Amino acid sequence: MAHKMNNLNKIVFSHTLERADWQNAVLVKEDAATVLRRMKAMPGGDMAILGSSKLAGSLFPHDLIDEFRILVAPVLLGKGHTLFEGAAGQYKLALTRARMLRSGNVLLYYRPERRSHQLTLKHSAISG
Repeated sequence: MAHKMNNLNKIVFSHTLERADWQNAVLVKEDAATVLRRMKAMPGGDMAILGSSKLAGSLFPHDLIDEFRILVAPVLLGKGHTLFEGAAGQYKLALTRARMLRSGNVLLYYRPERRSHQLTLKHSAISG
């Protein structure tokens, strides 16, 4: 799996990093919503945000996330961060699919209720 991820093109949004050292990664210091809106207008395949709840939360008001994939691990923690840090307001999601994995984890697929077109941009967040 790591080998496949290394070969994928990656965009790192950061205002603090000076460089992105990952293979096939480009550092972008521009506003993520502006860049992703331009990218979604281009032809091409799906995009995914992996594990960045702060980035995903910042994109909510811009209507740029088409599908959420949330992996729930069967572990209880006494404290932690909110799942989508920085999301202002309330956003209703509709469950479209649930998949139980052999590990005991459950993968939940949601789409924003206000969306009715083809789903293309995905977010994955791992709880725990």
